[in-house]
Amino acid sequence: MTNHDTLDILKGLLGRPQPGVKPKIDVAAVTGATRIDEIGLDSLAVMDFVYDVEDRFQIQIEIMDLVALDRVSDLVAYVDAKRAV
Repeated sequence: MTNHDTLDILKGLLGRPQPGVKPKIDVAAVTGATRIDEIGLDSLAVMDFVYDVEDRFQIQIEIMDLVALDRVSDLVAYVDAKRAV
């Protein structure tokens, strides 16, 4: 799986409907350069997204690691590194 594949999967997970939550930006416009905080998810939606990512990729995301991720490309690299272990 390539970084592009991981990005596409993450975008798909972001695009899943979540009750009462609508991202601030169009998920189709998300790129690796997009800042995670620009997506506009509240804390509950972020945790739902993290659980979806963990489930889809069969990894565990440490909360302290999550705080350090600034851009979507950082999340892609993090997920790919965790999958490689």
